[in-house]
Amino acid sequence: MAEKRNPAKQQGDPHELDVEGDPRGGVQSEEYRTSDPRELVTEGDTTIGGAGGAPQEGKSVEERRADSERWRRERET
Repeated sequence: MAEKRNPAKQQGDPHELDVEGDPRGGVQSEEYRTSDPRELVTEGDTTIGGAGGAPQEGKSVEERRADSERWRRERET
């Protein structure tokens, strides 16, 4: 009988939780890790949205915060 995957073992082996055809499991695929949150990533039969985080639009953190604050003010009026 095959040994069941154990998340506790991942500390010693980063590939312990790898799932063939799934970009999220274990060591994430390069395409998934570097994707924009608005992109779809397909690996095997699995299609998912890109990794979370702020879309990379070439803006600094300060510029994104200013945009966000401006958007909130506009919504309130």
